[in-house]
Amino acid sequence: MRSGNLPMKPEEAYKMVRWQAVSNGVNVNNPTPYYLSYVSAEVNRTPLKKVRMVAPFSQAVFEGKGTHKGDKLKWYLVNDYGGDSTGEAVLQ
Repeated sequence: MRSGNLPMKPEEAYKMVRWQAVSNGVNVNNPTPYYLSYVSAEVNRTPLKKVRMVAPFSQAVFEGKGTHKGDKLKWYLVNDYGGDSTGEAVLQ
């Protein structure tokens, strides 16, 4: 169970994540106090590799080739209830 003292709801945290195209895939920047447990992500329908949990206030790289600024990304994560949450973003 999460502490009730966190400054936002998990759904708000999902929207704050920044996704940036880098030479070896996608840099994921989590500026929130939540652990975000990603299970998969894809850019232009091509799956990324080494998708994993991103700790609070940290970054990770999900590996892939040929990602570019403006590409469409779709992500999937396990939410606080054990279910799936999905979302989309445009790479910066």
